[in-house]
Amino acid sequence: MTDQQLLHKILVHCAMGAFLGCTFSGTMMFLNIARACDLVLGSATPLMTAIVIVGGSCVYFAFGAAVTGFHFIFMDAPAGP
Repeated sequence: MTDQQLLHKILVHCAMGAFLGCTFSGTMMFLNIARACDLVLGSATPLMTAIVIVGGSCVYFAFGAAVTGFHFIFMDAPAGP
């Protein structure tokens, strides 16, 4: 596997994680789970609070998916030259 193929696979995992993080935080606020929407609307700057929650979960999920994908890619790689 070339470096470019490895990077492409890791970026795909990263994009999947970012999408899942955005979906998770959006659903959490839409359904008001753990009063997340109340927290956002009750803050001094609701838009910035929503951006931080959604952006933070996107980055967190994306990083976790990229690291997990990296691990899976190397576990599936054939051993030896």
